[in-house]
Amino acid sequence: MPRKVGCPKSVIRLSIKSLSLCHYSFKSQRIMKSKEEQLTEKLKVIKLKLQSEKAKSKSLENRPVTSEKQAKALKAACLELKN
Repeated sequence: MPRKVGCPKSVIRLSIKSLSLCHYSFKSQRIMKSKEEQLTEKLKVIKLKLQSEKAKSKSLENRPVTSEKQAKALKAACLELKN
């Protein structure tokens, strides 16, 4: 009678379980990374909007109007981040 060669069933079960845990961990890391990338993109857009608003406001002579526009731009940036 030939002798069976291979892993016991308990070892195979543990291997499958650890593989599924690794897959879950990798998947959650990938999801977190994509969310991080999305937030990074939003921040870049907001920074560009604020820079353009600052550039526009520098040309204005009336300072109170400038600070109001900067405050509005900052509020818009905060709303953009919340979304």
